[in-house]
Amino acid sequence: DRQLSYADLARAQIDLANVHLIGNALLPQLDEVRERAPGAWNEPSQTWLVTGHEEVIAAYRGMVPLSTERFKMFELLLPDKEDREQLIGHVLRYFSTMLINKDRPEHSRLRRLMSAAFTRKVVESYRETARQVIHDVLDELEGQGEVEFVEGVARKITGLNILRIMGFEDEDFYLPKLARWPYFSAAGGSGVPSREILAEMDAVSKEMGEAFSPIIAERRARPAEDFVSRLVHAGEGDDKLTDDEVIGNLILTLLQIL
Repeated sequence: DRQLSYADLARAQIDLANVHLIGNALLPQLDEVRERAPGAWNEPSQTWLVTGHEEVIAAYRGMVPLSTERFKMFELLLPDKEDREQLIGHVLRYFSTMLINKDRPEHSRLRRLMSAAFTRKVVESYRETARQVIHDVLDELEGQGEVEFVEGVARKITGLNILRIMGFEDEDFYLPKLARWPYFSAAGGSGVPSREILAEMDAVSKEMGEAFSPIIAERRARPAEDFVSRLVHAGEGDDKLTDDEVIGNLILTLLQIL
């Protein structure tokens, strides 16, 4: 397998902390990096960008000594422990429990427990729910003429499906939040975010934790046929997900889908 040398690498100037401003222009910027080299040192974010197909595959196969514990980057962004915990205490609490932020053996444990909520039979059981959501949203658009696609169609269909699959009944409360929550959760973990963005990320993390906690408590006491119940009751004896792990991975599910 080919090994990267410093001669293979390029330098990039892509501000990953402001992807909301870059928009679709990000794609040609990444293409330009890929055309010059399979990897690049990205100055604005002080991170490596790996864009070559072979190199990405090698990383996913564990052939490169990489860690998935990305939440530890906050120790570099905020070296002072007291300052870090004060500014992003809720981020540290929940993001450290996410499946994608864990190396083995914790990654294997979380994946095993979470698989109960993602079996083919369980996913297939959501098909009719998804169809009904799509029909309802499109029916509402009839006769409206021009529609803002992301808010009026894409996010609404995706958001309503997530809420119903998870068993979150107060859709009027949650749906408006499904634009802000994923944005600040992702922005705070990209590039070199400002203290203002990190503070917003923490506020969003606190808000999600407070919203999800009562639902988790309810499902522990009275299980239902929904996503949260399957997460809460996965495993046996002491080998179960903690409340923080359930919250962290509910946040992850929202981020990955939205």
